[in-house]
Amino acid sequence: MQCSTTCGQGVRHREVFCQRGRRMRAPDSACDPARRPATTANCYLTACPAYHWSTTPWSKCMDPCARDEQHRRVYCVNNAGKRAAPRMCNAVQAPPNKRPCDISKCPYEWVPGPWNTCSKTCGKGTQFRFVECRVKTPNTTKYSEPAVPKVSFSQDFFKKSNIFLVQEKCEALPMPIEAQECDLNACESEFQWQIGPWGPCSQTCGQGVRRRKVRCYSRQGILVSRSKCEQNSPRPRRTQTCFQRNCKLLH
Repeated sequence: MQCSTTCGQGVRHREVFCQRGRRMRAPDSACDPARRPATTANCYLTACPAYHWSTTPWSKCMDPCARDEQHRRVYCVNNAGKRAAPRMCNAVQAPPNKRPCDISKCPYEWVPGPWNTCSKTCGKGTQFRFVECRVKTPNTTKYSEPAVPKVSFSQDFFKKSNIFLVQEKCEALPMPIEAQECDLNACESEFQWQIGPWGPCSQTCGQGVRRRKVRCYSRQGILVSRSKCEQNSPRPRRTQTCFQRNCKLLH
């Protein structure tokens, strides 16, 4: 086994068991306990540096719900425990002197309500939900009473009361989104192209051209500028080539 320390005096451990023959393991009682080898031994890999980092305990988090930090002092000391200049220690190995407080112990949590209906009956819209700060409960399937009651007071009232202060208890916690995009069925366009039938070919034989009427109408059936329909879709083709028969066969 490896040494228990990376520098200085350490201890190395190994497994010792009773064995019958070369492969068969036997109970320890089958072997002479007086001849049992040692299971530990001292080890010494390399001398420890003359200087190392030392830290004080972390400061306390006064409010587990606040977006706060813990601090501690980091010193460079020699092997006798006396403080030394920071340059005497390895700067890369210096321990951190601050860390964020653990907000998992906060007794409050954000609880999202159900999504309301989409703001549009067709196409892309937005839907909202109410997210409130509540006291945590062991049963996650049943929400607790809200930390901020649903009441219709002015904003000034909230700022002057404890209700507003309780809502701030959740501010350091990641808040669920209150709005998201919703996309329902595609909306029927206000303007649509109306396409007539193809007309006769312009030639009685050989290659010719035939035409059709393509006009833009509103939903009320009023003829409007084609630019209204072109906002939604390009104008369909009004002409196409046609071929009746070979003209040489007529002579």
